[in-house]
Amino acid sequence: MQEGSNTSTRSSIGVVMPVTQVDLAAAIMMVMDENTVRPDKLILIDDSDHGCRVPDVHYEIEYMRAPRSEEEWPGVNGFWNYGAAALRGYDFVTIMNDDMTIHPHFFEMVLKAFERNKDAAVVCPRLADSITQVGGHPKKLRVLRMDKREGGAFTFRGPILEKIPPIPAELTVYFGDDWYYAWTEKMGLFWVKIMNSLIYHHGSLGIKQRNLRPRLRPERDLFEKLAKKNGLKVWWRP
Repeated sequence: MQEGSNTSTRSSIGVVMPVTQVDLAAAIMMVMDENTVRPDKLILIDDSDHGCRVPDVHYEIEYMRAPRSEEEWPGVNGFWNYGAAALRGYDFVTIMNDDMTIHPHFFEMVLKAFERNKDAAVVCPRLADSITQVGGHPKKLRVLRMDKREGGAFTFRGPILEKIPPIPAELTVYFGDDWYYAWTEKMGLFWVKIMNSLIYHHGSLGIKQRNLRPRLRPERDLFEKLAKKNGLKVWWRP
């Protein structure tokens, strides 16, 4: 594995990132370019008010401008579905929120966690309490099995993601990660967390900006109905 480069000797990594927070997203894209292992491709779905600048980086960026009308807007989960479909065939697929701060060893640690946990479907970093804690130590990897999902920046084994049905269109904003978690659990698979790979979540800024909080309760009720219909377990239910 060569630092800062993509070679045919390692697995392919694709990233999906819907963007409303252009400054934070720009910082993520630059840190991804500085990573000791870069992704191969980013699906950048621009859902910002005034447009997101595409930086000059050493990985491929596929840019898509999101629909601006409320009638056509598919929601964050619809963007995840689009990205997952666009990255079929990749070994690993990371779903990245645009309001995160990540570190330069992010992808290297993800790959090492998968190498050491052959049965893991998904690898997550740990959410830091403060932005000053952001960082990672690839030579001292500490990984724990998770008993519930944790969104923000999670990486799938690509072939497993391809087996999961798309997130239902009725779920526009919430419970996309719960959909993924419930399906992996039904498949007998599990998620792991890298305890010493710390990233910071700036607090669901896009949801606050678009005033999407009122959708939470009705989408929660809908998710529970869809889970029951598909024979899925809801992790917050006994």
